[in-house]
Amino acid sequence: MRAGVGLRSKSGIGRLLDALVERGHIRRLANRARGIELTAAPADLHLSALTQARVRALAERAGTSPNAFLSAVLDAHGDRP
Repeated sequence: MRAGVGLRSKSGIGRLLDALVERGHIRRLANRARGIELTAAPADLHLSALTQARVRALAERAGTSPNAFLSAVLDAHGDRP
């Protein structure tokens, strides 16, 4: 995840997840490694322009669509319910 969003440290991912929890976008699942659940439908989530641009750039580099890229990242990290 760290490399996927272009951060230098793993602690940055923790801060991003904490911010998403605080804003009510995700919920951490108890007793599940890497357990995360979206609390709003993806269409209801509003990503900043910078985040959207990063996802598009990463997807383009991977040769896929932004949605497919995010889906593959979630699958690779075992974050699917």
